[in-house]
Amino acid sequence: MELVTNRERGIVPGQRDCFGRWSTSVVQPGERFDAWTSIISETFVPLTAVPLGDRTAFAGRVENHRYGALQVTTVNAASQRVRRTRSLIARATEEYLIASIPLSGSGVVEQDGRAAVLEPASIIFYDSTRPYTLTFERPFEQVSIHLPMDALLGHGVPVSALRTRTACNLGSGGPGSVASSFFASLARLQRHDPLAAAALSVHGEGLLASVLALVARPSAPVLDDHELAFARLRAYLANAYPTPDLDAGRAAAACHVSRRQLFRILAEHGTTFADELRRLRIENAQRMLVTDARRTVASVATACGFGMPSHFYRTFKATTGMTPAEYRLAAAGGLARRGTDVARDAMS
Repeated sequence: MELVTNRERGIVPGQRDCFGRWSTSVVQPGERFDAWTSIISETFVPLTAVPLGDRTAFAGRVENHRYGALQVTTVNAASQRVRRTRSLIARATEEYLIASIPLSGSGVVEQDGRAAVLEPASIIFYDSTRPYTLTFERPFEQVSIHLPMDALLGHGVPVSALRTRTACNLGSGGPGSVASSFFASLARLQRHDPLAAAALSVHGEGLLASVLALVARPSAPVLDDHELAFARLRAYLANAYPTPDLDAGRAAAACHVSRRQLFRILAEHGTTFADELRRLRIENAQRMLVTDARRTVASVATACGFGMPSHFYRTFKATTGMTPAEYRLAAAGGLARRGTDVARDAMS
């Protein structure tokens, strides 16, 4: 089956670069996920995948650009779990560095005994020569960077540098944030100005190599099972918090632990399930109240998982010291900040 038609392929004039686009919309509903697995395996490396929602309703889109050895791919898809298994690795003839840069949604990358949460502005590396798992509980969009290991070694970066930094979030203000911003911008640019994107892409290989060399200096700690489960839980709740009837049992099942284990893991991190869920819901409600002035308080409550506006009102005030309307008014004057003591200052 031809997954990408000739009409959807292209060449950038004067470059060795090419692009391709593919969407599940060109495939019959019952065949979409199998076709999706084939296209991501062809685009990246051979992978196994399972949908985490309705298989027949699955939707996904890939836009792939090649700039010499460097590949920049934008992926927009529904929830799924993707694995690179030992049997697939054993049949591989090429080795790749892969980096994920989320644009929206979140997920978890697991490799080498570590787990990292994929969230916007982060960059996370993984190695095609060892097993890894990517889990997306909800729809997501991300930029994936694909570079042969030989090209990385050509910049003087040893393989050991990568192996200490797989499945680590490197986008929090350090060198990784520079690479994250560069490739996210490059992915946007290549949609409307491919010639400019091709000209800038020549810096991509060196940038990745420099980031790895800089961040590989301290070794990353290996997470135990509880740390892995806590990372999975954070990613799951970041996507699932709008669900009104979300409970600990459902979260535990999604994270592959028992309810008892879930409560113990949360206690080890000084929190509870109710506290984590409330924190996420209130933080997102604060953001919505500030960024969308036309949205009603009731609509914000529903979007953040509160079944009743009165429950939202009470919880919001108990957490922030303000009612939602007061918070929005204070934010308009630049005064809204977290904390009851700050709230009193804002209202005085």
